[in-house]
Amino acid sequence: MNFKIKLIFICFLVTISPVCADENNGIAATKILVANLNELNIENDITVMPNMRISPDGSQIAYIGIFGQRQFVVLNATKGKFFDEVGYNLFFSPDSKHIAYQVIMDTKQFVVVDDKYGKSYDNVDISDAIFSPDSQTVAYIAEINSKKVTVMNGHEGKKYEKIYDIVFSPDSKHVAYNALSNNKWCMVVDGKESTFYDRAGSMIFSPDSKHYAYIAELGGKYCVVMDGEEGFFYKDIDRYSLLFSSDSKHFAYVAMAQDKKSFVVVDSKEMKRYDMATGLVFYPDSQHVTYAAELNNRWFIVIDENESASYNGILDYSLVFSADGQHVAYAANRNNVEFVVVDGEEHKQYEHIKIGSLMFSSDGQHIAYIATKKNKQFLVLDGKEYKLYDEMSGLYFSPDSKHIVYAAKLGGNEILVINDKEFIQEGIMISDISGMRYLIEKKFFFSSDSIFSYYILEDNKLYRIEVSIK
Repeated sequence: MNFKIKLIFICFLVTISPVCADENNGIAATKILVANLNELNIENDITVMPNMRISPDGSQIAYIGIFGQRQFVVLNATKGKFFDEVGYNLFFSPDSKHIAYQVIMDTKQFVVVDDKYGKSYDNVDISDAIFSPDSQTVAYIAEINSKKVTVMNGHEGKKYEKIYDIVFSPDSKHVAYNALSNNKWCMVVDGKESTFYDRAGSMIFSPDSKHYAYIAELGGKYCVVMDGEEGFFYKDIDRYSLLFSSDSKHFAYVAMAQDKKSFVVVDSKEMKRYDMATGLVFYPDSQHVTYAAELNNRWFIVIDENESASYNGILDYSLVFSADGQHVAYAANRNNVEFVVVDGEEHKQYEHIKIGSLMFSSDGQHIAYIATKKNKQFLVLDGKEYKLYDEMSGLYFSPDSKHIVYAAKLGGNEILVINDKEFIQEGIMISDISGMRYLIEKKFFFSSDSIFSYYILEDNKLYRIEVSIK
């Protein structure tokens, strides 16, 4: 890689110290003490830490502390008030400026948003709590005398027997959820009830927020309801497949016929039938639809109605596009080997391609993934193989596509790799802690093209490592 790297110190207060790696590589970083967990009476065993949350921009961190029989929330090393119990789910707003969580006091439950207490209820279902995309509204489900209500910025909706899955439109102007009344389900959109069905759910809004769609079941058959209008009823519909194109002009989903054949439906038109269809995606330009399909034990990538070469399988979650929509890639397997296919061209074969690692850079000029040979993992960037490690994860391009960063393990060492230069990390990277991997969306947080940060735990102290690349 022909990238020049220089990690510089950033001046903060006494909580900051330099961290040095291989000086021959010119690598250094800034180590910022975020919190001393020992001083906050957190148990020493790090397995109690799965409540920890990092804000979407990586600038804030929150977790639950314990003092005797009381619990409290710690936000950026500042202890909050004591409660009998703090609910498991701490969550930040999309803009990272707000935090909300559930607390219990004297058998009553309520939601705290930025230290402001909501109304107390018999029960609060924080698992369905959500901020609107503009971060101005927080919504959750509460219980009053065995009935469920939605609460949005303190305002209660109609009472139902059950309520699930609150969803905001992208522009934050519309909200929907499914509700049960008299053993029938409806979709409530902006306070208005739909037709009642045996079941209703999987609501999505179009990117322009002008349309919505969900799945309804009636008499053992399923249909898609778009903007209040029912589509054709099928034996089944894949609840995760509903999809609007990015320009909001097209809509697609995967259905199953009575003969159990699966097929894609695009703008009400049924496509070819297969034994299975999955991974439905629109091209970035919204003009084409693609998905993986199986027929007679052979797998294909289908673009509109054109099939690729056949494979033994297509790796889950591997279908990716360049941002400009000019390139498409996926990982496939054939005869017990795996390989990446870019624009129809098969690349070198490996033992394995790590699921979820295949990606294009923002400018679409580079493609990277993690491959395996002889039980070792390594980066493949634009077809070139790099150093082997025991394990790799957290592969990211910088926003300007000039740098690539990932985490690796070798011989018991935690290693940060920046453009093929190693930075040995002494602490434990946060998302490697038991229970944390699925709670923090990513390890690295880019604040600009050349500055990123990540978190480590060392001697029960939480640090943020800030790195500058030049």
